[in-house]
Amino acid sequence: MKVDAIVLAGGTLKNTDKIKALIKIGEKTLPDIVIDALDESSGIGKIIVTSAPPGYKANPVVSDVIEDTGDLVENIARAIDKVEGRQ
Repeated sequence: MKVDAIVLAGGTLKNTDKIKALIKIGEKTLPDIVIDALDESSGIGKIIVTSAPPGYKANPVVSDVIEDTGDLVENIARAIDKVEGRQ
C-alpha cells in the first residue's frame, strides 16, 4: 500500500526575509531534498507541496503545488483536500 505525502515548503527564516523553500543546501533546495528522498521510497504515492512561495518551481515528481495562503492550517487543509480528491 502506498501513502501520499505532503511537503511543507513555506515560511521565512527568523529575522530575515529569506524564504526557506528557496534556500539551497549544496545544489538543491530543502524541499527538493525531501522530495527526492520520498520519491526513492517504494511506499509513497503522490507528493504534494504546500505553502509554496510564488515562483516556486517544483521537482517533476511532484503531483501538485499549492501556493502559500499565509495561513499554515489552511495550507495543510488544502493539501489534504487535494490528497483526498476533494479539490
